[in-house]
Amino acid sequence: MKTYKTRFLEKESDVTIISDSKKAILRARESFFFHRKILEEYISKDKHFLSSFSPIKVKTNFKIINIMANVAEICDVGPMASVAGALADLMLEKMMVKYDNQNSETIPCNIALVENGGEIAIDSKESIKVALYAGENELNLNLGFLIKIKIVP
Repeated sequence: MKTYKTRFLEKESDVTIISDSKKAILRARESFFFHRKILEEYISKDKHFLSSFSPIKVKTNFKIINIMANVAEICDVGPMASVAGALADLMLEKMMVKYDNQNSETIPCNIALVENGGEIAIDSKESIKVALYAGENELNLNLGFLIKIKIVP
């Protein structure tokens, strides 16, 4: 199956998206910028959310903020510790392998992979091999993981 890959940098974020659907990649990228803008606006008004090393209780309608606050509570860390993973998960939501016709915001695909700052979110109809890049040494791309379809979302 042919796959497509895009990589982009945006401020502190370094994002790679892989899919068999160019439209799914585009939708994931749009999701990144949408949620990142919300996060940036939120932390400009709530500096404690940005700088806290401990969980913070929040009441908001913003999905990115709620995800980060929930993860912070579970892991007993500040909410910004989860920003890369939260954004990766939200991007993956737009690249649905298990497509639901009810949700017009998702784009169907067979392979969906988002890597954001080392955080990886994967959904696929087939097993995927992921190589580990460990810098310039003998382990580089010689160590990896086989992600089986039964363990993806």
